[in-house]
This record gives sequence, structure tokens and C-alpha cells, in this order.
Amino acid sequence: MTIAIIGAGNIGRAIATNLSKHGQQFLLANRTVSKAKHLADEIGDNATVVTVEEAIDQADTIILAIFFADEKQLIEKYQPQLAGKLVIDPSNPISFDATGTMSRTLPDGVSAGSEIKKLLLADTLYAKAFGSLDAKTLIAGGDYQDSQVILYFAADTSKAIDKVSELITNVGFAPKLVGTVDESALDIEVGGALHQMGGLNGAVPTLDSVK
Repeated sequence: MTIAIIGAGNIGRAIATNLSKHGQQFLLANRTVSKAKHLADEIGDNATVVTVEEAIDQADTIILAIFFADEKQLIEKYQPQLAGKLVIDPSNPISFDATGTMSRTLPDGVSAGSEIKKLLLADTLYAKAFGSLDAKTLIAGGDYQDSQVILYFAADTSKAIDKVSELITNVGFAPKLVGTVDESALDIEVGGALHQMGGLNGAVPTLDSVK
């Protein structure tokens, strides 16, 4: 599995830090290359900085750790190149006003996952994952406490489920499939029933606390 993270913001930083901490080699790209280089310098030798185009070309597993609106634009631009690859999407359909107040950018009942899936070609594997926890918990990962932290995910195919489960396990979390993207992505996005900043009210889901 050749992994690429596109995005060096809070979630991209959290995922990259966790991958590096667990010895995973990966490609790191950002629209601003200097930002990716700065992050790579911080986390050590496991990250190789590339352009966005190189990341999409070289990786078979691509984590799009960018804003929902930017993700739509990226997929529309690189749709053919993403065919046959696994796209992992931690995005949330949110925006912030001048006071810092967060709001959803999609209608109630519509998930970012279902909207992004529509943009991908049929032979592109897709999973909603790495977005059910806040950045701080995502960095802590398997070192958070004695019991393994659960990362919820949604996916439609057995191949996507197997690959995402393997990746989540390799970085110290416990993978837990919640269902297909159309059925379950809304539950693991911000405000959803299984999101740390939603129905879990800030609690960290672990194997001991969730039955």
C-alpha cells in the first residue's frame, strides 16, 4: 500500500503525525508545497514531500485531508487519475463565520460522503474515515489510553473495507465499520451520532467504553 496524504492543515497534520509515529512511509502533498515541507520536517523521515499531481499518480491509497469544498474541486480535476485507487475522505461539510461559529454547508440529512462519492468514477474505491475524531485525539491515537481508540468508518465494498481496516489497525486504532457511505457517513461527520464532536459529546470511543 502506497499512501499519500493531501493536505497539511489540522487533520492532515494529525494523520501524518500518527502515520509517522507508527513507522508508516507515506507521500505528503499540499497546494502550498512549503507547508508540506514544514510538516515533513517536523514529523521526521517517514514523509516524502511531493506535488499534488505526483501524490495522485504514485499512491494507490489517497487521504484527502482538505476542506470539503476544495475536495470537490480536486476530484473534479483529477477524476480520471483517481480511478482504481482508494480515496479516503475525512472531510466535514462545515464553514466558520467571522465570530468563529461553525455551521454545516449541506442541507440536513445530506452527508459529505454521499456528495463526494457521486463525483468519483465507478471503479474508484471510496471510504469515509479518519474524520470521526478531533485532531488532538487523532494524533494521540493508540497511545491515548489503555483501551484502543475506535475509528469509525463507512465504505461500500469489501476491498475498500479491508484496506481501510488494515490502515487504521496499522496506526494503532481499532477500526469499526458503521455501514455503507450513503447509509452511515452522516453518523460519523461533525454533529453525527458517532462523531466525537456530535452524539459522543466529546467522549473518546474505545473498545472498553463502546459495546
